[in-house]
Amino acid sequence: MKYGSENEISGLTPSGVDELQQWQTACIQRQNICHLRKSLTCYDPARYTSLWTIDLSLKTGMEAEDFAAMPAAVNHKIVASTRSGKVLVVDPVKGAIETVYDLETTMKYQAVVNDGWIYAGSKEGKLISYNTGNPAFTGWPMWSLNAAHNPVVE
Repeated sequence: MKYGSENEISGLTPSGVDELQQWQTACIQRQNICHLRKSLTCYDPARYTSLWTIDLSLKTGMEAEDFAAMPAAVNHKIVASTRSGKVLVVDPVKGAIETVYDLETTMKYQAVVNDGWIYAGSKEGKLISYNTGNPAFTGWPMWSLNAAHNPVVE
C-alpha cells in the first residue's frame, strides 16, 4: 500500500482504499471480528487473544475466495461476504460456517440483510436481491455501520 508519507494515509488510489478497507473490525457480541483477505478472525477485546479463525484457503471449494467487506451482525450470527458472491452465516461462538448463500455475482461491498432478503452491490454496479426464505433472518438493514452512514432514510 502506498501512503503520502510514512505516518500519513492520504492520496490513496482506489485500490489502496480497497486494501485499507480489508482491515476493518466489527464489534459483534462483545467480540472483535476482523477480516483480512482470506481470513475472518474473532478476538477477545479484553485480552486480544484469538478465539477462532476461518481461513477460506483451507475450506474445500473456497480456496480461491477472499472476503469482500466488513462482516455484519444479524440475529446473533455473523454475516460475511466473499468477492465471488457467497454470503456466509457464521456462528460467533464456534466460528463455524452454518449456511452459505450464493448470490452468483462478484461482490465488493457488505451485504444488507432485512426481512429474509439479502441485498448486495455487485462489482458491476448492480443491486442483487436474494430471498433466503426465512423472514426471521433480519437485522442489518443498512450498509456500513449505522443509519448515519447510510443515505437511505426510512
